[in-house]
Amino acid sequence: MYCYNCMSRITNGSFCSACGKENTPSDILYHLKAGTLLDGKYMVGNASSEDDASITYVGRDMSSDTPVSVVEFFPSECVTRNREINGNSVMLINDEYKSAFLRGKEA
Repeated sequence: MYCYNCMSRITNGSFCSACGKENTPSDILYHLKAGTLLDGKYMVGNASSEDDASITYVGRDMSSDTPVSVVEFFPSECVTRNREINGNSVMLINDEYKSAFLRGKEA
C-alpha cells in the first residue's frame, strides 16, 4: 500500500511514517480517485496542486517503483467530473467548449 499524500510505502496502520499524514483519499469529487492506475503504469494519489487548466497529483511509476507527478489536463471552465456518478470520466460542461477542449488536449 502507498500513501495517497506522498506515495511512500505504508507497511502497517493508516498513518504514513514518511509524511506523518493519515492515508485518506481526497473527497473532492472532480479529482481522480486516489489509487487509480493510469495506462497500467502510474498510480495516482491525492492532488498536490491545481489551476484553471490542470490538476497535479502525487503519483508512483509502478514499473520503476519511483514517485512521480501526474498532471491532468482539466480546464475547469470547460469540463467537470463527478466520480461518484461517472467514475473518472471527464464531462464537458457545455458542447460549445468541445473544440477548444480537444485542441487543448492535443497541445
